[in-house]
Parts: sequence; structure tokens; C-alpha cells
Amino acid sequence: MDRRDFLKMAGAAGMAVGAASLYPRAQAGLSGGGTQAGPYQGPLFCFFQAVGGWDPTHLCDPKGNELNAGFGEGDILSVGDINYAPIPGATEFFTAHGSYMTVINGMDVQTNSHDAGRRNMTSGRLAEGYPNLAALIAGAGASGLPMAFLTFGGYEFTGSTVPPTRDGNQARLTELAYPHQTNPGNLETPAYYMSTAARDMLEAAKEERANAIADNQRLPRFSKAVNTLITSVEGADQLKLLDEIMPEPDANPEFRKIQLAVAAYKAGVGATANFAMGGFDTHSNHDAAHIPRLTNMMAQVDFLFAEAERQGVADQVIATMASDFGRTPNYNGGNGKDHWRYTSMIVLGKDVPGNRTIGRSDMGHYGIPLDPDTLEEAENPDEGFLPEPAHVHLALRKQFGVEDSVLAELYPLSVEHSIKFFG
Repeated sequence: MDRRDFLKMAGAAGMAVGAASLYPRAQAGLSGGGTQAGPYQGPLFCFFQAVGGWDPTHLCDPKGNELNAGFGEGDILSVGDINYAPIPGATEFFTAHGSYMTVINGMDVQTNSHDAGRRNMTSGRLAEGYPNLAALIAGAGASGLPMAFLTFGGYEFTGSTVPPTRDGNQARLTELAYPHQTNPGNLETPAYYMSTAARDMLEAAKEERANAIADNQRLPRFSKAVNTLITSVEGADQLKLLDEIMPEPDANPEFRKIQLAVAAYKAGVGATANFAMGGFDTHSNHDAAHIPRLTNMMAQVDFLFAEAERQGVADQVIATMASDFGRTPNYNGGNGKDHWRYTSMIVLGKDVPGNRTIGRSDMGHYGIPLDPDTLEEAENPDEGFLPEPAHVHLALRKQFGVEDSVLAELYPLSVEHSIKFFG
């Protein structure tokens, strides 16, 4: 394969791509059944952020009576070992996905600050400078994919682990996939800006100029930047593969982003995605404003698995649901709830132990120390540990096989106990 053909297959829409051709995997994905082949063999990982600080006592760590006005202790429901609050959509959500879901309650975020809490829950570190987990996984295991990390808000810092893709506009992607057509994507009656001979001359000139620029770079940093630019402007063939399997856009704009993430994975051009939903910082009218947001977030995750099932890759999906922190156990004077450092995280999907809850909080919504070996409540609280985001992130890194990667070494997570949350 010559350089021109490689660049065409490796590049796409503003993304840097590594050295491996992804065409075999993309073709396998298009053949149906969700078969994955090629450099990235891992699951599609999707991180859902409830921006603003969700209330897990209204979701997966339910507390009734005086802590929540809408239901009592006797109204709490369960699936396996998972208890959940009786809010709209919860029964359908936990019933459908509980068999491959682990809930981690009583987590200590160590802050009431939005930025720091969101950072900690999403990257595993309270301080600045660490990448979103989805970005780290993509950078460590799928950096050769042109749309390895799709992101749509919240904490999406990459730490230069992988270039982000932020535009989910399907029409724009089609235009980028067919840059020479006046009617992009119309394969039946394509019309072009110039003749075939002129297009070939243009491509040859672009290749010659790109090679000349690349050959003149000696510093690794500049060489990498030039290669990023070359693959960005040269590669459209990969986007054509994505365009072929993109479904009819859903009317819900949030669902359209999920459609893109699943199609990118199926086409062999994507590996991870980050989604964010705002509106959870409910300092007033908590129940009326907060519960619909929780219902909508469950609907998004439910749509992810439904779309993955439609595309034949449902058994290759792992999703994480988390937020900045939790909400106070009691209501304030405006019927709202304020910031609280204890919260929950939900992980569901491929190879995740199901119908399972780890940890709990007491009736004051304080985390209870756990035994690091059994993950049961510690007999001696002083010898136990409170689950922190870093504990879960280390376990997820292991789940994705990137715990010993170069990027994991660049962004180490130091905790006293290494916890086997997922076996």
C-alpha cells in the first residue's frame, strides 16, 4: 500500500490517526453481526455525566421518608441486589439492564466543588491535569482510530492522549466524506465540482506537497503535528464507511449523538464516547426539576443499548453513569438540595457483574467504610476504606486492559487499596 492509499484509509475529519490500517475491521463491521477485527478489539465505552451533581438517593441509593418527600422506605424497589427509587422510568431501566449492572454507593468525592468533583469522578483524580477516562482508554488502546474519542460536553479534557471529535452533525460528516461532490453522499447520481482527471491531479499535488512538508520535519513534535494535519485533510474514505451505516437521524438530538457513537464503533472508526447532561444542580424545587433529569439520563443509556442491539454490537458495550457529587440528605428552605460529597456510580455492560451493589450510605447519606477484601461493611471502620473515584477508575482501567499502558503510567492513580470491583 502506498502512502496516499494509507492516508486515505487512516485519516478522517480533523483527526490524527496512527500507523495501522483499519479497513479490515471496518469492512467486517459492515458485513453484519457486529464482528470486530483489526487493531482495537475492546468494547465501546461510553461515559455519561450528570453535570451539576445528581441525587443518588432518588436513583440507585434510595432513601425514603424524611430524606425524600416523594416516597417512603416501603416504596423502594429492587432488582437482584440493586435497590432503586420509584421514579418514572426506573423500573424499566433497572429491569432491562440490572443483569449486567454494578452499582457503587457511598463513594467519597472529597469535594463539594463542581469542577473538582466532575474532574475526580470522570478522570479519577481530584486535581487538574488528568484525562477523561474515555479519552485515556481511547488513547491507550485505540489511538489509530480516526474518531477514537467522541465527546459532547462536561469534563472532556484529553491530556493529549487522543484527539477529540466534538461534531456530531451527520450532514457535515457526509460533506467531509465526499468533498468533491456538489451533492454529498448521493451515490446514485453523483455530481462533481471537477472532472476525474482534475481530481486526480489535485490529489497527486496534495500528496506531493504533504510528503515534502513531512520530509522537512526533524523535531518529533513538529513531525507529529504535520502528520496529524496530513491525515486530517487527506482521509475521507473512513468517513464513507461510517456514512454507509449511519441510521436515519433520531428526532431526539441527544439520541443522535449516541447513534453516531455506535455507528462509529461498528464502522471501525470509534472506540469511546463521552456524553453530558446538565440541569442537575437543583438548589430549589429539587424533586420537580431533578427527577425528570434522572429519567432522561436513564433513557439515554437505554437508547445506547437499544441502538447497539440494532447494530449488532450490544454485547460489546460498557457504560458508566456518574456525576460531580451527590445532593444533601435534607431539603433547604427552597425545597432544593445542595452539594454533598457522597455519591454513587453505575457501571453496566459487557463482563460487568450483574444485579450487584457495592457499598452503601447510612440514613444521613454518609459513606460507610468497607472491607477491601470482601467489599462488605468493615467490622472495624478504622480498618476499612471509603470507595473513591480513583478506586473505580483503576478497576475500569484493568477492565479495559490499559492499566499497564504507557498512558496509565503517565497518569498514575495512587490508592491504598486496589479493589476488584468487577472481578
